[in-house]
Amino acid sequence: MTIVTTVLQALRRNLQAAWRHQMAMHSDFPSWYRSVTVTPLDGVLQKRWAAVEEFANMLTAGLVVDLLKLVILRDARFEAASSQFVEVIRKNDESFSVRDGAEEIRVLAGVVLRLRLTQPGEIATAIASGLVCGLFSRSSVSTDDNYRQAAETYLIAQGRALREVPKKIDSFPLIDKATYTALVPDNSFTPAGAPTAHDAVFDLIEDFQQRVSQYFLSSNGTVGVLCALVAAQREEINFLWWLQNSYSKQLQKPFNEVGTGVAPLLFPMELADLTEIVPASNAVFGLLLSALEAAGLRPTHDTTSISASVNAMSRSWREQVTVQYPSDFAGSLCPVLLAIKTSLVTDGDQDWLPVYRKACDVPSDQALRVCDLAFQLYRERMFLRANAEKMTS
Repeated sequence: MTIVTTVLQALRRNLQAAWRHQMAMHSDFPSWYRSVTVTPLDGVLQKRWAAVEEFANMLTAGLVVDLLKLVILRDARFEAASSQFVEVIRKNDESFSVRDGAEEIRVLAGVVLRLRLTQPGEIATAIASGLVCGLFSRSSVSTDDNYRQAAETYLIAQGRALREVPKKIDSFPLIDKATYTALVPDNSFTPAGAPTAHDAVFDLIEDFQQRVSQYFLSSNGTVGVLCALVAAQREEINFLWWLQNSYSKQLQKPFNEVGTGVAPLLFPMELADLTEIVPASNAVFGLLLSALEAAGLRPTHDTTSISASVNAMSRSWREQVTVQYPSDFAGSLCPVLLAIKTSLVTDGDQDWLPVYRKACDVPSDQALRVCDLAFQLYRERMFLRANAEKMTS
């Protein structure tokens, strides 16, 4: 783990601590809950909210993806997440029936995700990234706009916060006279105290090492601020050089020679490789537009489809992507990466499409704006990153 990564994780924890508060029942919760029951019995609403709060604080890396699938993929069954959630619900309401509450579990799972978005950190970033990826070209979630708006708002705010310089930089925690005297008593260097002087000096050194270490890893300490600033500026410089040079590292060609069919998948992958901090910078969409224009496309007007873009890429490129960026855990939450992987199971350009249709409800032949497809693939890469990084939350 690099120093920069450690500092960024400390910054995320600080942001999470700053935003954490005693959570009152969300104002929209009654209307969300009424989507599964017209008139909740007395006390049920409070019991369900208590279960939502408890489960939100229990979320682990292994449960986030399952909850995302439970909410977004309507026909999915994910026992690991749902069974643990049922236990929490029953803990707050022994009368809850699983047989009659399948849809209720799905709705409440979505509320858990929304609630956890109020606590910035790796888990929340993974949730937001998964929501924007999974809701791409889908209308299966009844509160689609609510989920998407909450996720987009989080990603924008967190992406900006992680790249900002703190207004206040902590000073180095010096050792004052009282601390020094407590660690090294006055009699340490007298003949009577000499036997304990060795331990006293060691205690002083150990205390100083701890102060240095804590300050070094603090996101608001001078070193922490500089590390975060260096990471953000390095990312920005790499983005600008990539766009300025207009040269594909993967294909070893100028942007205007890679081909309009290849660009919508190639450019987001290269830009994702240059991304230092997750969530991404808010400038990424504009960078993609400029790169696609350099390739000869009108990204907000020209259209393509998932299948057309995947088939335009060489098989060797698709094989490399599948090996380098495994996405099996995400499944159809990442429809473009799934299409790239599925295209390798058969030889013909059309043969893999029935296999894909069985695995994913996002149409492979749907006309999409070039910029939307490119941004979706970039976001899928960020979801993979967030899913890996949240393991340390």
